[in-house]
This record gives sequence, C-alpha cells and structure tokens, in this order.
Amino acid sequence: MGTPRIPTRYWLGKTRSVETNKKISQSMMGHKISEATKSRIREKLLGENNPNWKGGLYSRPLNGCKGSTYRNWRKDVFKRDDFTCQMCEQVGGKLHAHHIKSWIKHPKLRFDVTNGLTLCEKCHKNLHSLYSRINRGAYHRNS
Repeated sequence: MGTPRIPTRYWLGKTRSVETNKKISQSMMGHKISEATKSRIREKLLGENNPNWKGGLYSRPLNGCKGSTYRNWRKDVFKRDDFTCQMCEQVGGKLHAHHIKSWIKHPKLRFDVTNGLTLCEKCHKNLHSLYSRINRGAYHRNS
C-alpha cells in the first residue's frame, strides 16, 4: 500500500525543505502516467476548461506565421526599413517585424507591407509591454 495522501490545504503557506523536495522528486522518477489519466487531464484543460480560455476570441492562429508568405512579408518589411529599428534606429541585430494593425482583427492586412514595422527585439518587447500595461492586454484584441 502507498503512503496516505495529505490534504492539499495542509500545505498552504508552508514550504518543504530542499531535502524533502529531492526525496519526492526521486520517488516520482520513472513514474508512468497511464493513457486514461492523460486523457482525463487533457479533457479537463481543453477549451473552456482551460484557465487561459478567452471565450474563443483570442487564439492566435500561428499557421500563417510559418509559411513562405509570412517570411516574404517579414523580409520585405525589413528591406523597406533598411534593416533598421524604427524606434531606436539600431541597424541590424535581432530584428522583429511588428504588425501595426492586429494580426487577429485585421486578417486582410496580415501580409500587407504597409502594416509592418521593423523593430529590434528590445523595442518590440517594450512596445508590447507598454500597450499591455495601458490596455491591460487589449492591444491585439482592439487594434
């Protein structure tokens, strides 16, 4: 027989020692999860049951980002902007092609070069961080 389960609430606000965590980790090594259990977990986290579910309105379709049309759009945006970040004017480096109008809300503009902007990685992160703070994540949903 296995060890009795301790109710989860017992651990609220408490921490285990590093040694205890290592013992627990070692005991779980090689532990196999059955297909039935995997299936139950999957069902509990799919669609509306997923904690990240946003009503089916905001699932970013990445399939368009993988094709040659996207790669060509990105390359054309970089060429137009002379491989220069349009915010800090850094030339070259790790560049990102940013969609000015949302990929989700404006599917007809997805591959329109005029809807693109070359940004360095740092400026791109800062831009999204700024808009998410201002709009609480509504930037891509509303623009």
